[in-house]
Amino acid sequence: ALDGLRAFSHVWLIFAFHHVTTQPLRPKIKVPRLGGRRMGVFATRSPHRPNPIGLSLAALVNVENNRLDLAGVDLVDGTPILDVKPYIPAYDAPPASSTVSTPDWIRGAGEQLCTVEFTAGAIADARVCAAHLRLLRSADELLQTIEDVLSADPRPAYRRKLETGIYVFDCDEVRVSSAFQLVGRLRNEDGTDAATENFGKFTVESIVLRSSVALDK
Repeated sequence: ALDGLRAFSHVWLIFAFHHVTTQPLRPKIKVPRLGGRRMGVFATRSPHRPNPIGLSLAALVNVENNRLDLAGVDLVDGTPILDVKPYIPAYDAPPASSTVSTPDWIRGAGEQLCTVEFTAGAIADARVCAAHLRLLRSADELLQTIEDVLSADPRPAYRRKLETGIYVFDCDEVRVSSAFQLVGRLRNEDGTDAATENFGKFTVESIVLRSSVALDK
């Protein structure tokens, strides 16, 4: 089934959001970039969908036996892959003559919303944990991934209204603990927060193996 796939540089991954809990279908969901204002679910990338199916573009590094070596995958470990399709620019990218448009609240997606700093202890933690990583290849790659995640301010909308707080998340085989501090808010003319919400700083304070956290409990 994988014969010939190695000739492609990128592939589409069609997958299931297997960690999404069953809940009543909501036609509109709260969008973090809009400060919690609601938008139609089909106008968003929310995992809470009528059918919890996702689409992700990944770089194909190698094909060996029945295994795909991928880069740039934005999936959690153990995600069920429903299908793999080659990325073909002639079919998948809009024609050069067409105009690609996005709403105002999408513009700036991918840009850094927050600065990220690491304590000396967190950097040392990353070096210790590097040997136990399954998806990332080194401590430097782990640190870069953590910075990429936090710079986009992944906090849910209700927490973006807070000026300080602790934010904890899992990345590969580690648990990351960081402290958030508000630096400033972008305001509209009427004094309300703008769509991009807060501009702040995350300080990563500790990086520990998830297995050690489970043992501590």
